[in-house]
Amino acid sequence: MSEYESNCSSAIGEQVRAISELQEKIGKKLKDIHYLNGTEDDFISHHLAEVSYLGVVISSRLVPSFLQAEGKELADITVDLFEDLREIKEAIMDMEEQFVGLMNYVCTKDII
Repeated sequence: MSEYESNCSSAIGEQVRAISELQEKIGKKLKDIHYLNGTEDDFISHHLAEVSYLGVVISSRLVPSFLQAEGKELADITVDLFEDLREIKEAIMDMEEQFVGLMNYVCTKDII
């Protein structure tokens, strides 16, 4: 097992924890601004947390690893990079309608 593969397996638990923590913080913010649409706020919280986390992973781990890797490790990193980009795309598409609702709410309400 390469160092990259070893780091990936420990990163799964870290990903779950980080997304959960960020989801809670985003959910709290939505409650603080009184944006409560039942499950929509949880939906937005989860997908926004996922996109945020994966963006950090791409910029701080995958791209630097991609720039240094060769051979099979480069292939593995390229696949992981594509999968994370695809997950980001899907998460954005999944929450787009609900996020537009949030954006409209924030832009048209006096939330201060």
